[in-house]
Parts: sequence; structure tokens; C-alpha cells
Amino acid sequence: MALCPLCLETANAGIPLCDGRFVHEDCLGYIEDRFGEVRYESQRISLKLQELHKKKDALRSPFNRLLAAILKRPNPRQIEAEINGLLRRVEKYEKQIPRLCKTASKVYDRFLARPPDWSEREQKVAKRHDGKCCKCGGTINCRAFHRTAPSMGGNNTLGNLEYVCSNCRSSERGEHDTFDEFSEYEREYTRYVSKIRFAIMNHLKLGLTYFRPKTRETTERVIEPYSLVLIPYVKTSGESLCVRGFCHLRMEVRTFAIPRILNLKLLDEKAEYEPPT
Repeated sequence: MALCPLCLETANAGIPLCDGRFVHEDCLGYIEDRFGEVRYESQRISLKLQELHKKKDALRSPFNRLLAAILKRPNPRQIEAEINGLLRRVEKYEKQIPRLCKTASKVYDRFLARPPDWSEREQKVAKRHDGKCCKCGGTINCRAFHRTAPSMGGNNTLGNLEYVCSNCRSSERGEHDTFDEFSEYEREYTRYVSKIRFAIMNHLKLGLTYFRPKTRETTERVIEPYSLVLIPYVKTSGESLCVRGFCHLRMEVRTFAIPRILNLKLLDEKAEYEPPT
């Protein structure tokens, strides 16, 4: 029975990973929230330390020390004690941040979508190749791509990433390899995209809550997804990442904008709809 890689307890649902396991959303959410809290506190303390150092420097003046004593403000010794206390807290946080990053990274390595730390991964790959395409040496329109897509058994580790220009990528992979096509859109909806890809790969149904802006209403849907597509906006410029599949409520193929999906869950039911070829 598959175990969540974070809590090591049974996980039959959650965020699907490329190795077939699931990670509990609450487990990953705790790590991400804790990382955000620690980083925020570390930054807040750094600003406080800058402020205290300025006060300490100002008290080098005899006049300012006398004024501080009259107004009963902290003296240099008290400020120094506060600085040392904050430095101990920063040191504690600096030890936590790498551990939290390493824990989250192990899960992100196996995401079926571009992970939240994709920008950092892409920067490391670009540095490894000196900012040049590893195929032709060009420097225009280069990005990090998967050598083997996670949906085909690959992962998001640096060893499976390469820095390639758009021309080399198109000629090598062809127009039908779309795993990396939505890189700029899917990071915001990583968890949803992972579930959608898992459902498509394993021919499973999805349950979702869908919001319609025109009527301000939500409906519960069961769909059999078969593709991710980019749909241009009608009234404004830009595109929206969508999932296309057979909708059991409308009994026809429908396209659902991922930003309008309020809740999404994998169903333990096999899809029966045969998508058009």
C-alpha cells in the first residue's frame, strides 16, 4: 500500500506524483505554510536588526545617550542585548529553512506538473549550460525542458532537465509533445494540473465544483478528462489553461477553465468516454 512521502502513512488520495504515489495535501500544505512563516519571520527580524543597529550607532554620540537617558529610552547595552536575542532567532530560522526546502523539494521532484520552485530549478539548469541552448549553443528563447516528461516516467530533478531553445525543442519533440507547453500557466494551479494529468494518464474520472461568473453560481460536475488546452480570452488578450472532457451533467464534451474550478478531486472510477483522435 502506497505511503505519503511526508508523514509515511497510507495515502490513497491527495496530490498524485509521477511515481504513482500520493502526498497528502495537508502534509504538503503544512510544509509550505511553515516555510512561508519562517521566511517571513526571518525577513521581519532582519529589518528589525537594521533598525536597532541604526539606533545603536546614533547612541555613540554623548548627547544622544544623555537624551535617551532623560527620555528613558533603551541604552546601548539594552539594544545590544535585543540584537543578540534576535540574532539567535535568525540563526534558528536559517537552520529550519534548508530542511523545509529539502523536504518540499523531494515532493516537487515527483510532481506531474511544474512545481512551485520551477523558476529556481530553471535558473540552475541555465547556469549549468552557461545560458546557452545545449543543442545548438543559441541564446534566444531558451528555457528548461524535461528530457523525459513526468507523465512518461520522468521527474523534475535537475538531471532530467535541459536548457533548450524553442527551435531545437520543436524540431526534436514535434508539435504533439505538449507536456511543457503550459509552463507559464500551470505553476499557479500545480495541484489541479497534477490531478488532471494523473486522471488522463490512468483513465479516471474527476469530480469538480465549477464557478460560472455570468450567473455567479456553482455546479457539481463529474467529467472524464482527456486533454489540457489553452483557450484565448474572448474580450481581452491572453489565454486560459483549460481541461477538456466529457461532462456527465451536460452529457457532452465540455471545456472547463482551470481558474474557475473551486474544488477538484480524483474519483476511483474508470473513464469510459473515447476521446476523438
